[in-house]
Order: sequence, then C-alpha cells, then structure tokens
Amino acid sequence: MTKRVESPWLLLIHQIPAVPAYLRIKVGRRLARVGAVALKGSVYALPASDSCREDFAWIRREIVDGGGEAVMFESRAVEGIADAELQQMFRDARRKDYAALSAELVAVREQARTENSREREAAFAEVARIEQRFRELQRVDFFQAAASTELPVQIEALKQALEQRGKLATSARRESYRTADYQSRTWVTRSGIKVDRMACAWLIQRHIDKKPKFRFVDPARYVPKKGELRFDMSEGELTHEGELCTFEVLCRRFAIRTAAILRLGEVIHDLDIKDARYAHPETEGLRKLLEGVVAQRARDDERVEAASSLFDMFVGAPLRP
Repeated sequence: MTKRVESPWLLLIHQIPAVPAYLRIKVGRRLARVGAVALKGSVYALPASDSCREDFAWIRREIVDGGGEAVMFESRAVEGIADAELQQMFRDARRKDYAALSAELVAVREQARTENSREREAAFAEVARIEQRFRELQRVDFFQAAASTELPVQIEALKQALEQRGKLATSARRESYRTADYQSRTWVTRSGIKVDRMACAWLIQRHIDKKPKFRFVDPARYVPKKGELRFDMSEGELTHEGELCTFEVLCRRFAIRTAAILRLGEVIHDLDIKDARYAHPETEGLRKLLEGVVAQRARDDERVEAASSLFDMFVGAPLRP
C-alpha cells in the first residue's frame, strides 16, 4: 500500500482545445490512472511526491504537444478546501474505483463459465487486467481508502480456474536504425533517472552502443551539443512516441527483437505508461526492485549500474565480470 503523503499539494490546471476530440478523453484517462482528483473545472490535485510530480509533468507535456495549455505548481493549501476534506476526496475516489472493479469481476466470472476456449482465454486476460488495475489503485490510494478484502480472493480464485489458459502475445512491425552509426556517442537524459531511463541506459550500453557516454542533466539548464543524442526528454531524438515508452521506441528503432528483451519492454511499458496493457506477473516484482535501486542510490550512474544487473538477470544474460 502506498504510504500516506502529507501536504503540500501538486495542482495541474489545463485548457484543452475542442479539436482533436480524443485529446480530452486521453488526458482524462491519464489523470484517472495516476490518481488525480478534480477540484473544479480543469483543476486537478495530487499529493506532492517525486512520482506524482513526474506523472503530472508527462501529462502536461501531452496537453501542450496536443495544442492545449497546462501549468503545474505546488501549493501548501488549496483555497476553500481543508486538507482533511481534500484527503477524503481521494478516499472517496478510490472507493468508487474499487467498487467498479468488483462489478467488472462479477461479469468476468460469468464469462469464465463458458466452454469456448477463446472466450476463456479472453476471461483469463480480463482477470489479469483487473488484478493489475487493483495493484495500480493500491499504489495511488494515497490516504488508505477502505479497499474490499474480498476482491483479491476473488481474483485469485478465477486465476486458478483459468490457469491453463494463456494470453495471446502481440507483436508489432519495427523499423531499423544501424547500430554501427551510433557507436561511441554521448547519450543525454534527465537527471534523477527512474524506470524507463534506467532501462534505456541498460539497453543502449548492452545492445546498441559498445562505448556509450551518458550525461544526466537538468532539462531547464541543458543546452544541446552537436552529436549528442537525447533520450526520454522533451524534444529528444529518442523519446515517447504515441503510446510507446522510450524503451519500446529504442527497440523499434534499432530492430531489437530478442524475445526476452521485448518481454522486458512490455514490463517497462506498464511501469512507465501505467496503462496495464500487458499485465505480466513479473511486473510488480521488478517495480519493487527498481524502487529499491532509486531509494538506495542518489547518483544516476550508480542507478544505471545497479539496475543493469537486474535487467541482465531478467533477460537471462550471462554475468558480466
């Protein structure tokens, strides 16, 4: 369960154009995923923490890139709303989310009784999605709403009933860059690296550039230099594209198709994008390990080194001397 976060608060105020219509829907879903609460109009709140700040920053970028306007700032009080009242708003929102998941699980339980194998496979995928969503809700349950204790039990029971059924793997066509053209380069990303940037650094040094040099910078002060490659940065040469995280973009650009690395990319996608697209069982375990790396190491180069050992083990790479 996510630890309780005290004030101050993070506020995001946005103005989204009417066209394209999908942008407002997309932003609304992203705000819901990160646990934001609507105060009034287009004002949304989150407790102040590094992860919440990063979530709002990415959403702000999507709004601006889509032609809208957005500003994020920190406040120690929200005018007209006491802290206790605002905390209760978060609890009420999570309580509704838990109730909605319970209703979805009831529908899947009926579907799981079918003898049709394809429908049973679909039910298995739905159970995995619901389980992942439940974990996501727990992580954004900032003020400990009363979650249903029955829901995890029901999920496990359905998983056991459908454990012989697997989910269909998905693949996508990938276009290629020549790794030979990207050797001994300087790769630049934002300092304070976390999941996607740690994974990208590992991918670059293990499978793209034999002698990379990394720079971890403050985007507000960074001035690009000739020959540098920016990754997971606004305006970067290699960064998020559509619904893909930067790790997935690197795999696509450099035609990296190893099954274990693509599986890792799906895990990184769910951890970074937070849309529960793949819901692999190992996702939660890797999340906790990477959070431990971030908590124990302040320097970015140390985070890369520690996380790289985890990624090596994930893909079954031989131990490096």
